[in-house]
Amino acid sequence: MIRFCTRIAPSRHAVCLRLLAPVDAMHADAASPAPDDRDPATKQRHAVAAWTKLENWLGQGDKISAGMTKRVVLDDVLCADPAGLIESLRDVSHGLKGRKFPRI
Repeated sequence: MIRFCTRIAPSRHAVCLRLLAPVDAMHADAASPAPDDRDPATKQRHAVAAWTKLENWLGQGDKISAGMTKRVVLDDVLCADPAGLIESLRDVSHGLKGRKFPRI
């Protein structure tokens, strides 16, 4: 037998209402980011372009350090090679600053 939930709205107990109500007045100031009015296709295109740039910057070093750097930064894995991590992050820093990559 299949049972369906007939409640769509959350319970109206005091605890639920306290969780649903905003704690502070909502406002925007100069420090808050501007709203992103781009359409989803443009957001996706920009995200792919940014990821490609990052992959290019990480690709300036060796593949092992690039993969380890992504695991450390994105997945919060323990760093096995601190020197490789620093070198990969240095490559990303060079890319962000628009510098040319040093050749060995």
